[in-house]
Amino acid sequence: MYLLPKAYYMKLITTLSLILLLSVVGCKKQEITHYEVPKEEAPLLDVPGVNDTASMQQSDANIPTASGELDLTWDVPEPWVTLAASRMRIASFGLDAVPQERFDVSVTRFPGDVGGMLMNVNRWRQQIGLGPVDQGTLNSMIRHYDSEYFHLDIVNLSDPSITMATVVAVLNHEGNSWFFKMTGETHLVSEQFDSFMQLVNTVRRKS
Repeated sequence: MYLLPKAYYMKLITTLSLILLLSVVGCKKQEITHYEVPKEEAPLLDVPGVNDTASMQQSDANIPTASGELDLTWDVPEPWVTLAASRMRIASFGLDAVPQERFDVSVTRFPGDVGGMLMNVNRWRQQIGLGPVDQGTLNSMIRHYDSEYFHLDIVNLSDPSITMATVVAVLNHEGNSWFFKMTGETHLVSEQFDSFMQLVNTVRRKS
């Protein structure tokens, strides 16, 4: 048998070792330089629903509230419970065991006419998913009402195509606009209309 020189074997071993080393380094280098960047998920947009009480409050958040002493008072109807007020609200009411997003009554006060009746009505309509109306249509919607103490304008906003309804009694008093607003599922608003009018009828000056 013919044996190759020892120097040949040493050269072969060195060559194979070098190839093996370069392969390992190349793999490590590839692991370092090649990687996947996680895709950034687009932020979820908080799009409030038309029957979301919080979003209804937020839509009024840019309207400046009136300052000064609260010179009016009223009686809370028997079925209603008093809820926590807020920066925007003088008073809040609801029904026991009924979530506020299903039925909500608020009392607010703002300086002046807050943009006028048409703008306010269209804002309230938008909150429950209805389109805007013009001045002529609004005039036919307003119910002029005289309680024992004040004259108020009442609008009833509802439609068979939606599940929510709003009733608002507007009182202009001492340069401010007072809004007594009931919003909720249509059947609850209808059931509580008499209670709402009880509240409206007792709005009076503090003695």
